[in-house]
Amino acid sequence: MNILRYYINLYRKNRQLTLISWVYGIIAVVFVFVAGIFALINQSVGVAILIVPLIAICALSANVVVWALVHLMLDGTVKKLEENEQAKPARKSSK
Repeated sequence: MNILRYYINLYRKNRQLTLISWVYGIIAVVFVFVAGIFALINQSVGVAILIVPLIAICALSANVVVWALVHLMLDGTVKKLEENEQAKPARKSSK
């Protein structure tokens, strides 16, 4: 249950997932330019370097899909947890 709370906190912050997406995008753009420069010198090397941005774009696409699924799952979970916390009666301490 503690792991679930950790993921809910990550969902509320939205910073880690956004950062990962930006890193994938930057890697793809930089390596496309690097591949273009190397392709001016040697075409086969430039084409070989294009594998890196292809992998980065695939990872970015998978990340977006997984991110959307996590948002969908956690929306329902967060609502259920909040409803359960509101429905619980307050504990009274006996002295």
